[in-house]
Amino acid sequence: MQNEPFRSMNHYLRERYGERVQKVSIDAGFTCPNRDGTKATGGCIYCNNDSFNFSPDMPVRDQIAHGIEKARKRYGAKKFIAYYQAYSNTYGSPEYLERQFNAVHEFPEVVAVSIGTRPDCVPEEVLRVVGSLTATHEVWLEYGLESSNDDSLRKMNRAHTFADFRDAVLRTQGRGIRIATHLIAGLPWETPEMMLQTAADVAALPIDAVKIHNLHIVKETALEKQYNRKAFPLLSLEQYAAIAAQMLELLPPKMIIMRLSAECPADLLVAPDWTNRKVEIRAAILRELQARDSRQGKKYAVAQ
Repeated sequence: MQNEPFRSMNHYLRERYGERVQKVSIDAGFTCPNRDGTKATGGCIYCNNDSFNFSPDMPVRDQIAHGIEKARKRYGAKKFIAYYQAYSNTYGSPEYLERQFNAVHEFPEVVAVSIGTRPDCVPEEVLRVVGSLTATHEVWLEYGLESSNDDSLRKMNRAHTFADFRDAVLRTQGRGIRIATHLIAGLPWETPEMMLQTAADVAALPIDAVKIHNLHIVKETALEKQYNRKAFPLLSLEQYAAIAAQMLELLPPKMIIMRLSAECPADLLVAPDWTNRKVEIRAAILRELQARDSRQGKKYAVAQ
């Protein structure tokens, strides 16, 4: 029985698989349409994939094997999720995607596949390839969104709209694929009301899980250049905890909370300095919920 006031990913995995399930991150050599000039260049203003610590020159099969061995030694894990994380992992031909994804079949200890991508990179033929994995694995598509506000998406250089996101979610629904999305709280041009509107908009769609991230500035990104030209205010830990708690209130009680905050290698982090204090951030969010006598989903029914 989970005592936390939100439905955590760890609880969900232990409930389903009866033990710890560890993610193994993969860089399968993809790029993004807002990087290669198809829709834009430069990528999202906050993105530096070096912050994920990948081995992109290593074949996918070897990355999985290496990740499994490392996780076994560190966590004692016996079951794993193959997480295709770097860039947009459905941005390629169906044939190329099949070659990259089929590597998971060599590892019986891999029980699930999670694929990070953009909502404008899932045409029908790609969804068929991803859907074929559901015959043997639990499959997640993680759609980056960050904000439901189109002006915010433009400022982030996402090069897609919230309508694109909604369309991708609705086309993914009903295929046996579980749907997750990523949200950012703390964009400097957004008000708290705008951040909460994003949570409400996501709550209204058939989405199974969310990752809530605090905005943080990573070295060698367009956002760092903006910050260096004119430092803009970032949320304090307490401000972020308050916003995250209010977002949780708006999300359906059955929605899985994959993450409550972001992380970044210390040598790449510019600000805020509390970004990597994961335990402290989680505790602050829990304190905020307790102070509000609240929990995930408390305001969801009211908003429907």
